[in-house]
Amino acid sequence: MQQWLAPEQLTAWATLLPSPGARAVAVVAAITVAALLMVPLTALAVICGIVFPGWQAFAYMMAGALISAALGFVGGQLLGNRAIERLNGSRINQLSRRLAQRGVLAVAILRLVPIAPFAVFNLVAGASHLRFRQFMLGSLLGLVPGLGAITLFSATLWEAATSPSLINILWALGFGLVLLVLAGLIKRWLRSG
Repeated sequence: MQQWLAPEQLTAWATLLPSPGARAVAVVAAITVAALLMVPLTALAVICGIVFPGWQAFAYMMAGALISAALGFVGGQLLGNRAIERLNGSRINQLSRRLAQRGVLAVAILRLVPIAPFAVFNLVAGASHLRFRQFMLGSLLGLVPGLGAITLFSATLWEAATSPSLINILWALGFGLVLLVLAGLIKRWLRSG
């Protein structure tokens, strides 16, 4: 697995595809499938940030994460609340009720501070009384800050490591600082609420 996920190997595979459009579709599909198979989004964001340029990596990550979220939500709707509850008991039922009561805000917060694996959360949300539109809007709002910071930081850090220059090092330090500030703000907000 480590050989397959090596940046050099992933870059070589990506260049085998004939066009940028084909590459984009393949990468987004791979992220979607990996997220459905419970590969952590953080790991996928780091890998994507290393293999592709920053904003392109972020776009691929967001597209793959949102498609995976939508598929998981629909899967949860098809399975229903009782099937999901049997998988994980009363904790899932409590989460389901909270989601239905608080909608977009609850989804956004739970995306910012994940309390359950991404794929499991998608299933639970689908089995709850939450509307698809609320779920997707909350997912978008909650995923953008974290995935954006991680993907862009990984890209700038990789660039600074492979092509050291003052500007590349400053970009990496800047994104690292943004990540630290973002984490501190979220931690402070959670303690106050």
